[in-house]
Amino acid sequence: MAEHGTRSRYTYELCRCTECVFANATYLRRYRAGDVNREREEARRQSELNTACALYLRVNHPRVYKRIKQRIENA
Repeated sequence: MAEHGTRSRYTYELCRCTECVFANATYLRRYRAGDVNREREEARRQSELNTACALYLRVNHPRVYKRIKQRIENA
């Protein structure tokens, strides 16, 4: 169950408390302004960059890649 004051609670659990209504209105305002799509596009680009960097390391520097991967998994 999502917390109050989130768009998820407003949308999927049909909560209409003041906090959830405000969260949905804020999201819609940002969506109409184009902020949501810009954030999604930036996240997609960052993901592609991370994938490309990981592939480069895995192919060209496998020992470095293994050490980085181990540190991330152990964090």
